[in-house]
Amino acid sequence: ANGIKTILETLSPIDLPVLGIFTELDDEFQLTLSMFESTLNQVDVENQIYIYDGVDYAFTNPSGEWYAPEESKDAWAHTISFLKFILR
Repeated sequence: ANGIKTILETLSPIDLPVLGIFTELDDEFQLTLSMFESTLNQVDVENQIYIYDGVDYAFTNPSGEWYAPEESKDAWAHTISFLKFILR
């Protein structure tokens, strides 16, 4: 309960939409990610959270061993769309 209160206090002041792009295989953040998304929703912070299944972190690095070209294109499209929405 203490950790949740801290997360609530931390995320409550956010007054802009949040874009989150994450990967399923980067399991270090899965519990935190779940709390992050649910807390954003709880405090009514508009958010777009994407989790790419079957890929690991650094999936957008074309020279890296975990490069995932289709997911990278999709993540970039979400980023551009989000920025257009924010900067409208």
